[in-house]
Amino acid sequence: MQFGLSDDMNATTQCLETKNYPHIRFSSYAAHGDWSVPSNATACHYGRFQPFSAVCWYFGVDLFTKLGGQVPIGLVASEVGGTPVEAWSGPDALAKCNQTQVTDRVSTLWTMLIVPLLNMQMSGWVWYQGENNVGGSSHGGAGCCAIGCPSSWNGRNACSDRCNASATLCAGYYGCQFPAMIEDWRSKWNGGMTPIPGRSSGPRPFVFVMLAPYEGPISVIGANSNVQNVALLRQSQTKALALPGVGMASAIDWGDMASPNGDIHPRWKSPVGARLGRAVGALAYGTAAVNSSFYNPTAISATAIARPGTKLFDVRVMFNAAVTVVPPIGVGGQPVAPSSATLGCQPLISGKPYTGCAGFEVDTVPADKFLKVSGDPQDPAVLVVAAGSATPPTSVAYLNANWPVAIVWEAKTAVPVSPFTLAVVG
Repeated sequence: MQFGLSDDMNATTQCLETKNYPHIRFSSYAAHGDWSVPSNATACHYGRFQPFSAVCWYFGVDLFTKLGGQVPIGLVASEVGGTPVEAWSGPDALAKCNQTQVTDRVSTLWTMLIVPLLNMQMSGWVWYQGENNVGGSSHGGAGCCAIGCPSSWNGRNACSDRCNASATLCAGYYGCQFPAMIEDWRSKWNGGMTPIPGRSSGPRPFVFVMLAPYEGPISVIGANSNVQNVALLRQSQTKALALPGVGMASAIDWGDMASPNGDIHPRWKSPVGARLGRAVGALAYGTAAVNSSFYNPTAISATAIARPGTKLFDVRVMFNAAVTVVPPIGVGGQPVAPSSATLGCQPLISGKPYTGCAGFEVDTVPADKFLKVSGDPQDPAVLVVAAGSATPPTSVAYLNANWPVAIVWEAKTAVPVSPFTLAVVG
């Protein structure tokens, strides 16, 4: 979320266009900034003005446009890069997940950057975080390794080895702590549990970004199995969707292996902000404001089917919307990002090999080398994964990797289908 607009892929154009939105005001609370009128100087320059959050800005512009361009919008960015979820969680939220030990990373940013804002009326929240809760040695003991560990703020702590050996520890913790933090924020924030006046019922929307592809750590479990730690964290993120008024914006098709800031910081922020705007619009203002309710296309069931004329079995996957395997062109007015440029794995991007590329897996076997995905002409909400199994498959997974390549999108909105793992019936 702290990634500045000045570093965005389209920064040259976007920074100059900020002045075209005089009804938007923004403030970077983490930098103790006052309310600013958008301009190249206030939104993008270093020096007195810290570059404003690119994702937050694009989200605000998208929502402002969808609401007719007449409703004033205020954006408050409270963000610090490289921080774990427990730093933004208050004591009550931490207690729900048995996080009672006092460490240097617990509740620090809650106290500094959230509590002072609790009296402010908010129409909703957008959240882009999670990388620092992914376990593994490349994180130097940061993130989830702080859970229940002695205090030591030097980038490492006493739990680093234990965390590296347990790929599921971090994901399991995040699956508890993130929803607990959301509920705690809403219960304490002024107006957080009440609907926006004149709008949809229920608590005010909280929408998060599912992590983009990046080459996170891979934990070796047993003799032959690798656990993709970033993929595990993505699965844990989705547990928050069980809460009312919570939505998700996927960035799974906008990886950026060539980013000068490292692949963990993709420069493609415009489509992510637009998806956040679509989700908030659907949750808070009704689908008429966003033209489509399919801001999060999802697989809902999988069935084993016999391949005609053979003794082989394929998998029929049903989705909650019509889908396509044709890559969208110019999503968000930008060229297609590298991770969505082909229907499968590229051997190299900018000289770096894919290390965790995956499309579909059938019975945990990567299907990329022989996969054929075809739409069902009788039902556009169905895909058939040509597994070619001798026996009926029992499970199918999609994008279950640190760096996957998206190959399925919602047909009308070009929003990518989220990663999933389903039991195959029949």
